[in-house]
Amino acid sequence: MDTDQATLNLVKEGVIDSTIAQKPYTMAFVGMQMLDNLYHHKPTSLDKDWAKDSYAPIPSFVDTGSALIDKSNVGAFLQAEKSLSAAK
Repeated sequence: MDTDQATLNLVKEGVIDSTIAQKPYTMAFVGMQMLDNLYHHKPTSLDKDWAKDSYAPIPSFVDTGSALIDKSNVGAFLQAEKSLSAAK
């Protein structure tokens, strides 16, 4: 589960079959939205087990996405990464 340059090069060379790209920006964005919502709409208690509550104001699971990077798409992933770095 890594997308550092060394891992991506090993995928490109076929040494590693694939890796998982997480979405750190999306994780942070969704996390901040949830914190903002909790701050502005405080639940009665944070000690409750929200996973078992059908009316929970807090989700028990949030999928922010991931992508499988293999030999077929590692080039496109590297190019997109380069484009984002150049834009900064």
